Amino acid sequence: MLVSHPFRDFDGNYDYFFVNRFGKLSCIKSEKKLEVGSLMFLEAFPAGDYLLRVTEMTQEEGKTIIEWESADATICMQQIPEGD
Repeated sequence: MLVSHPFRDFDGNYDYFFVNRFGKLSCIKSEKKLEVGSLMFLEAFPAGDYLLRVTEMTQEEGKTIIEWESADATICMQQIPEGD
């Protein structure tokens, strides 16, 4: 799957909620429908970026609440060859 580039238009069609550190619901938007086991890249500027795996989804008052765990990945950079 291609990770969306941050400078491209983001079309977040799906709203998901999680309980933040203050015990309140916060919303994140996704371009694709999530399910248990889905990986999601969460941009959390300026705190950093996170790769997370959805571990649980529940419905409460018409909202989809998700829980997750950290996921590991190796980040690589492509070397663009210079022209002659």
